[in-house]
Amino acid sequence: MARITKSKIQDALTLLTLAIFPLGQLPGVLMQNILATGFRIHLLDVLALSLLISYLDRNSLVKLKKMLLPTVAVLVFSSLLSLATGFFGFEGMMYLVRLLVYLSLFVVFPKRNLATPLLLTSIVLACFGWLQYFVFADLTALKYFGWDDHYFRMVSTFLDPAFFGVLMVLFTLLSIERFIKTRSAVFVATSLFLLTTLAFTYSRASFLAFALGVIILLWRRQKLLILGFIAFLVLIVNLLPVSPGGEGVNLARTNSIYQKIDNYRESAQIIGLSPVFGVGFNNVCTAKNERGFVSGVNSCHGLDNSVLFTLATTGVVGLAIISLFIAKTMKSAILASSRGLITSSMSAVLLHSMFSNTAYYPWVLFYLVILLSSEEFIERK
Repeated sequence: MARITKSKIQDALTLLTLAIFPLGQLPGVLMQNILATGFRIHLLDVLALSLLISYLDRNSLVKLKKMLLPTVAVLVFSSLLSLATGFFGFEGMMYLVRLLVYLSLFVVFPKRNLATPLLLTSIVLACFGWLQYFVFADLTALKYFGWDDHYFRMVSTFLDPAFFGVLMVLFTLLSIERFIKTRSAVFVATSLFLLTTLAFTYSRASFLAFALGVIILLWRRQKLLILGFIAFLVLIVNLLPVSPGGEGVNLARTNSIYQKIDNYRESAQIIGLSPVFGVGFNNVCTAKNERGFVSGVNSCHGLDNSVLFTLATTGVVGLAIISLFIAKTMKSAILASSRGLITSSMSAVLLHSMFSNTAYYPWVLFYLVILLSSEEFIERK
């Protein structure tokens, strides 16, 4: 009988995590309804925690202390401070635990070649998107469950076109990178399939994120390909059906812009409640109630800008320390490899984060964990 080693357990957990990745929000929604909890526990969270525990040893703990101690200190301090200011909430503490798990994975996740499993994951996720688009195109009933209602937009298993869109952006950039390295037609086909899927989200923020990402990825290597991929996206977008459809499929829509502006105003008011250390991660819902803001069940904890979200929950001190952690993590990865995929993907996420709370989305975080810990996705210097 084959011996079950720690390494095999870690490999199995990693592949299992990628296997459940395309299920998106669905397992968490089901678990939330069964457990009747305010905080939605995702299977991805459970497996991420399991992976973290499997990698913990004396060396990794020393590394975690060195890399994460200031970040953990300010996050915990702002949450404890919220006990005194009245903004503390149990759900907020659970969001903090989730964030610490993913931040820790950034530090301890080992070098792995996961390009093929990741791209298979992306294809399955895109196929779920097409299934949803053709079978459940009308999702307006979701508003009765606290979600944003969507009509004839591709949301896949994430129930949100913006977050599904940014994942398609990241996977498309990965597929393009694989084509540059291998010159295989398979990756051209994969890239165009994922790019077409992205178009059907009607997510303008995701379109902008892709344009920025592909320019950074290919600028020093294949400038003509930049024009080719952007032209393809523009062509598909111009051929997108607009009828039947509502406001969401109107790419010239302005209603969402006004909603973003209102959300930014809310963010500014919440930041004003505790500008130095924030209201605690993630006590936005409590702070919104304090200010009398009305939000849906699933949007209560969110702000439509990751920088403003960081300021609101951890204050100026937290924003500075978290930014420093991100910079150190990126620098470590970039020094070990070329700047291509890491820089383009992080830039795409940063731009998208100006319109949604993308930087803290669990699936985006897990993807970046793998990307930043793997040299296999990036050409060597």
